[in-house]
Amino acid sequence: KRFDLNDLILFHKVVYNLIPLKFPSYLNFFDGNSRLRSCHLDALSIVNTTCLKKYSHSLNKSFFYRTHTLWNALPLNIREVKETYTFRTEITKRFWNSVLTDNDTEFDLNASSSSDDHDSG
Repeated sequence: KRFDLNDLILFHKVVYNLIPLKFPSYLNFFDGNSRLRSCHLDALSIVNTTCLKKYSHSLNKSFFYRTHTLWNALPLNIREVKETYTFRTEITKRFWNSVLTDNDTEFDLNASSSSDDHDSG
């Protein structure tokens, strides 16, 4: 989805302070504390700190709330890319790889970007 790509690029710029836009108060970087024994989150994961479930439906459509889940779905090595052009290139490759390998054209952020997965015939 083109809009997901654009949203992720803008979100990336916010994460790395490349633009004068800040996260809303309900989103923060994961601090390493979790109630779970095992946690998939890392230092570049963004977590929702609000406990108010009644507002979550309203938040689902907001840019930051919706995009932080896309951000967290990206592999760490892509989220660690600080340069915008390189980040854009990496997520675009992942997008096109998922389109070419999946008939649903769903934007699978965890899809492999290696060209070994494609059949030549």
